[in-house]
Amino acid sequence: MLVGYPDREEWLKSYNEPQTVKLLKSSLKKFNEFLYGLKPEIRGIDDMNGYDVDYPKRLRKAEIEFFDYVRKTDEMELFRIIEKIKSQLLGSVSQITARFYLGHIITWFRVNGVKIDPMEYKLKIRWNKVHKEIKYTPGKDEIRSVIDNSSGLKYKLFYTMAVATGARQSEILGLRKMDIDLNNDIPSVHFLAENTKTKQERYSFLTPECADLLKKYYLSEDIQPDELIFKFCKTSLQKHFQRIRARIGITSKYSTGTSKFSVHRFRAYTKRSLSKNTSGDDFAHLILGHSGGLATYDGDSLEALREEYSQAIPDLTISHEYFKEKKYQDLSFQNKLLLQEIELLKQKIEHDEAPHTQPSHHHTHTDNTELK
Repeated sequence: MLVGYPDREEWLKSYNEPQTVKLLKSSLKKFNEFLYGLKPEIRGIDDMNGYDVDYPKRLRKAEIEFFDYVRKTDEMELFRIIEKIKSQLLGSVSQITARFYLGHIITWFRVNGVKIDPMEYKLKIRWNKVHKEIKYTPGKDEIRSVIDNSSGLKYKLFYTMAVATGARQSEILGLRKMDIDLNNDIPSVHFLAENTKTKQERYSFLTPECADLLKKYYLSEDIQPDELIFKFCKTSLQKHFQRIRARIGITSKYSTGTSKFSVHRFRAYTKRSLSKNTSGDDFAHLILGHSGGLATYDGDSLEALREEYSQAIPDLTISHEYFKEKKYQDLSFQNKLLLQEIELLKQKIEHDEAPHTQPSHHHTHTDNTELK
C-alpha cells in the first residue's frame, strides 16, 4: 500500500482472534470482487483483456489507485461508491452478512485514510428491517434421525456430544482427549478459554450415553492425551450434515434462504432441555457458554454443577436403544440381587431347620467329708 498505510497482511496481523481474521479475509474477498468490476479510469488499469494475467499484482495496483481516488473525491461520490458496494454484496449474501462485510470494508477504508463520518454513514447507508422469524429448535426425533443416519462413529459421536455439552462446533472440534475426565458416571468436559467464543473457560458434561460412545470411539482410534479428539474440520462436518439433512427430508428454510435446521441448532435443544429440567435459564446459559450466564459463574463446585446437570440427562439422552439397554442392565442387576437374597434365605432356613445336638454338662462331685 502507499507509504503510511499498512498493507493487507499487516492489517490482518494486528488482530489476534483467528475467527475475526477469517471474517476480515471474507470481507476483503468481497471487496476484491468490487474492485474487479470497477471502471478502468478509477481502477487505474487500461488493459482490460490482460486483467487476469497477474491478478494479485493488478489487484494491488487497483486497490492503491482506488483509495487514491476515494481520498480525493467529495462526500457525495464517496457514499455513492459505498452504496454500490452494498448493492453488490446484497446480490450474493444475506442482508445480515452484507452488513457485517460492509462494516469490515469500511474499517479497511478508514485504515487507508478515507474519512467517513459515522453519523453521515448511518444516515446515508440505510438497510431494510430484517423480518425476524421464529428460530427452529429440533426435537429429539429429528436429532435421533440425524445420528442414526450418520455414517461413521466419529459423526455419531460429534452430534451426540453436541447435544450433551451444548457447545459450539468449533469448541467441540478444539477438544483434546485430556480435556475430558471419564472417571465419573457423568464425565466433565473442560473447555479452554482459548477455544471458546467468549474467551472464558468453562465446564460442561457428558451423558452416560455419550460417554459410552466416546469410550467405544477411543477403542477404534489411537489418540494421545494431548491430541484432538476429532480429526475433521468444520467444513467437512457441515457438508456431512447437509447430506444427512437432505437424506432425512428436513429441508425447510427461512425467507432469507438459509436452512432452519443446522448443526448450531443442536444448542437450542440442549438449552431447552437444561432450562426445563434444572434450576432454569441461568444454569442453561452457563453450560452453553453464553456471556450472560458466565457472568454469574463464580467458581461453583464442579460436583454441584454435575448434580444439577444430571436432572436433564433423560432429555439429553437421544437413543431409544440406550434406554432399553440401560433398563435391561438395571433389571439384570436387580435379578442378580434377588437371586443372592433367595440363596441367603435358603441357607438361613436350612440352618434354622437343621437338628441341633445339645452339649452334655457333666458336673464333678467332690467329696467334701472332712477327715476326722
